[in-house]
Amino acid sequence: MENSSNCVRVFADQEQIRQCTEKINHAGPVFDRLAQVLDLAGNTNRLKIIYLLREESHLCVCDLSDILSMSIPCFPTFAQA
Repeated sequence: MENSSNCVRVFADQEQIRQCTEKINHAGPVFDRLAQVLDLAGNTNRLKIIYLLREESHLCVCDLSDILSMSIPCFPTFAQA
């Protein structure tokens, strides 16, 4: 395999490089947010839950638990004052 670090371009379009760098820097927060969203959805069960919630109008946590054969995390209940 040849050394892939050798660039074959004849000249660098400095204006294009500057514009692209500016675009990437400007859109940086959007890329960060999208990466966070994709990271959250990057789990098979989470994707299934998103799909089911999109397809069905009414599903509660218990329904999702039954459909996906998953347990429901227990959260303490707090008495109202």
